[in-house]
Amino acid sequence: MARIAPKPTMIETRTRIDQIPTKQLTERRTTNDNLFGTSHLGIPEVIADDWQLEFTGLIDKPATLSFGQLRALEKIELESAYVCAGNPVKPELAMRRAANVVWGGVALAPLLAEMGVQNAASHLWAYGLDYGAFKGETVDHYLKDIPLGRVAGGDVLLAYELNGAPLSAKNGFPARLVVPGYYGTNSVKWLCRLQLANGRPDHHFTELYSDPDYAADPSGKVTKPVWDVSPESLIIAPAAKDEIPLAPTEIWGWAWSNCAAQSVEVSVDGGATWQAADLENPQGRAWQKFIYPWTPPKPGTYDLRCRTTDIKGETQPEADWRNSIYSAVISVTE
Repeated sequence: MARIAPKPTMIETRTRIDQIPTKQLTERRTTNDNLFGTSHLGIPEVIADDWQLEFTGLIDKPATLSFGQLRALEKIELESAYVCAGNPVKPELAMRRAANVVWGGVALAPLLAEMGVQNAASHLWAYGLDYGAFKGETVDHYLKDIPLGRVAGGDVLLAYELNGAPLSAKNGFPARLVVPGYYGTNSVKWLCRLQLANGRPDHHFTELYSDPDYAADPSGKVTKPVWDVSPESLIIAPAAKDEIPLAPTEIWGWAWSNCAAQSVEVSVDGGATWQAADLENPQGRAWQKFIYPWTPPKPGTYDLRCRTTDIKGETQPEADWRNSIYSAVISVTE
């Protein structure tokens, strides 16, 4: 596929993964220095004054926005859980990369409405300025797609701020797509083109981020895109490998999904038994805090676990999937 924007210099030309220890996620709003980062193709160097965002495809009025024009539009802020889908070729591994941040930018739906989306359009294709080789294939652009109906929800953003600060290079400067409730892989960084299309693109990264659709085909040969965030939760404290005294304590953490979490259960015996935790009410798409008061019965080693069920009735799997139940083994001392 030919490039559709000038080829930038790559600051980094490798797969980059910044993993943040779970025990550091103590703040409701994850600070920028505690935010994980993932880039499959490296990090491009983008100059804001040269940046442009092209709108093309099945629209009546194709357009191009400069960074200054984007910044001049009405700004909104949106708090949302932000979750990595993990290794696309090993979805059975739970990577535990999650955050809760505030994005600042421009709502996409009104822009597209002004341009006149044609009836034949069903998907939005988002192109990034990053390029290179990943898992045996070289691409001119990182490319992902989302169904156009998701944009109609009104909270898909063209974001240029993260927690009140300009995006850093690793987080997509100068602007990126943000799709709350979808895994981070769909929130394309270093955005350069949005194309309205009547189907999904045939591209390396849309193929990589696909899961077996066992509901459609029990053999697993039929796949579905990795879009919606699945229910998940993390215990923040006590943290794995902690030693705590034999005294009353609180087991607490964060829960999220592509919709509101309905309940969180906690186990202190490795999943043999479960008890309901106190779960705060949902606030938009932000993650939700849960607390379980606990007094250890005696000194020893305890396997703490948590599992979330969302309002759609979906629950975390026991093991072997990107959102499998979290476990933190701790010690209780006299």
